[in-house]
Amino acid sequence: MRNQLLKKLPAFFLTAMLFSASAYAQIVYTDINPDVSVTRTRLNQRGSVITEHSVDINNDGTPDLKFTLLSRNISGFAPGSSSSMTGSVSATPLNGSALLVDSSGNPVKIKLNGSIKANANWSTVAQQVIFSSAKLTPVSVPPTAPSFTIVTKGNWNTATDGFLGFRLVAAGKTHYCWIRMNAEAFNNGAIAATMVIKDFAYNSGSGKAIRAGQKDTVAPPPISTNRMAINHTDATSMAAELSSLPSLSLYPNPAIDKFTVDLGSTSPKVDVIIYDLKGKVVYSTSETETQRIEVNTSSFEKGIYVVQIRTEDFIGTKRLIVSK
Repeated sequence: MRNQLLKKLPAFFLTAMLFSASAYAQIVYTDINPDVSVTRTRLNQRGSVITEHSVDINNDGTPDLKFTLLSRNISGFAPGSSSSMTGSVSATPLNGSALLVDSSGNPVKIKLNGSIKANANWSTVAQQVIFSSAKLTPVSVPPTAPSFTIVTKGNWNTATDGFLGFRLVAAGKTHYCWIRMNAEAFNNGAIAATMVIKDFAYNSGSGKAIRAGQKDTVAPPPISTNRMAINHTDATSMAAELSSLPSLSLYPNPAIDKFTVDLGSTSPKVDVIIYDLKGKVVYSTSETETQRIEVNTSSFEKGIYVVQIRTEDFIGTKRLIVSK
């Protein structure tokens, strides 16, 4: 009976390993290279003008979040009104998604390693203010000495990087995400508003939390079938390991006829899949026991591609530009 049990144990723990590997969540990280910079210049006449930029967090071809940069000039009329000059950056979650906000309803500027999870203040409303600055100048009759008031709103009042907490809804599942960016808005000068988006990531596990700036994923518990066969009752001593996302890089980028995928360290198995912006797979390969993979792009059309790199421990994505 004991021999039969010992024979069955390796198969049992192999099944457990497979189940564990499929059950744990992965962090899907996207490095935007070069960074996306968006600027709204000042409107030099009365009225409003906007510049918009959308972000597709999970690369499914559907925008998840829309940023709006605005310049607005309003001429007031006496008595009791004011002229105003405003610059602002706002964000609108799309398709049921939401932004992590403070008690005033403004998106929070989260610090590195801050927790992004279900138990937080989430808002789905449109045009949430990242930051705005307005200069209000009263209009009087007869004219008096110029005076004005500066009114600001939002948490992103400097060009330093911060993390935007985002709740993505896709295919009926909820995923928690971060976006690393900075933003500024001005009430005078040639520039009304500007922002830079640098990278983002989401937890592929439905409802699973993510830390701001997190690029790694918690691997399944290591299981030794030999050890278990000897002492099958000691199944509670397994410990989780932290598998760090390597320092992924693509070079040269832009590429002309070839580029190299560099993992930063040797991986037992690597899959590289390249998509065009329509979501079509244009290239795929698998390698074993390697750190670098060279890809021939001489047959690629000029444009932007998404390179997905998969190993046993992580999924990472990079943007590739092919120039001719």
